Order: sequence, then C-alpha cells, then structure tokens
Amino acid sequence: MSTVEAGPVTVSRVLREWPVMLGVFLLLFGSMFVYIGSMPVTYASNSVVAFQPEPKRPDGRDLISLLVQTYPEFVASQKSVDTAARAAGVTADELRAGLNVEIPPLTLNMTIRTELSDPEQAQIANQSLVDQVLLRAETDPYLVAEAISDADLSSAPAGTSKTLLYAVTFLLSVGLALVAAVLSARVRQALA
Repeated sequence: MSTVEAGPVTVSRVLREWPVMLGVFLLLFGSMFVYIGSMPVTYASNSVVAFQPEPKRPDGRDLISLLVQTYPEFVASQKSVDTAARAAGVTADELRAGLNVEIPPLTLNMTIRTELSDPEQAQIANQSLVDQVLLRAETDPYLVAEAISDADLSSAPAGTSKTLLYAVTFLLSVGLALVAAVLSARVRQALA
C-alpha cells in the first residue's frame, strides 16, 4: 500500500520537488544569463532626409514616388557603404549589418539608421551616408533633398535593456521551475 495520499497536488507536495525546481531554474536561467551576457552592445544613430519635387517641373506624384525609391538603394550600395565605413573606421560588413534605410509609404522622407558597437562611429557613418545623399541630390533633375535631422549621437545602447532581459528571464525561469515541480509531483502521485 502506498504512503502517498491521493488527491490534488498541494503546496507541500510541490515543495518536496525542490530538486526538480532548482535544476530547471538553474538550467534555464543559467543558459539565458550566459546568452544575454554574450549579446553585443550596439549604439544607433538616426537621421531623416526629406525629398521634394524640383520646383518648376510638372512631374506627377507617381514619377516622384518611383524616383525617390532609388535613394535607399543608393544608400545601401557598395560604394556608399564603403565610403561611410571608411569615414567611421569600421568594415563595410559591420556597417551593412547595422544599416537600415527606408522610406515610409506615402511620404518622401527617408530614414537612415546605423547600429555599431561605438556611438561615435555610428554617428559618423550615418552622417557620411546623409552627406552622400545630399551630394547626389544636387545633380538630380527631379528631386531636391534636405536633411531634416542630421545623424544623432546616442549614448544609450540600442535595443532592449539587458537588465529587463535578465528580469524577464528570471521570472520565466521561476515560472517554468514551478510548472516542472507540479508536473513532477503529479507524475510521482500517478506512479505511487
């Protein structure tokens, strides 16, 4: 005859599963702690370039919308990225990995975002890209470009705070450790 009583899983039964809880917690929290700690810290620099149709040209909105789409391609081109990377003192691959250029729908504003491991390098690379766009726009017969906001210098790391990630990981690990303890108690009860 079994000494384990039948019925619902109680707190005392769950607490008897402390080795399971500890093992699951240490496995999850430990592995995520190492992963979060190994994530590189990056700093972002943002800028905005606005485009307008060249005055005295009767071009339609559709043509202007098509022509403005060539500028993100220009910013992401090998030549532009190489020039900006040299100016910032990083490799073109590093810059390309942290480069995001887009023109939101129904606007003529282009946002340029660069993420690098050093905030000053991110700003220098971003400003170099803005300068290249403005230089190219000087010879554009259809569009006029103006830098609405030059590349900013951010001292705060880009992305989610590591402290927040650690806190979420801790809570998730505690929750999953409790679930594992409840399941372990149920399995022991069923086998008894």
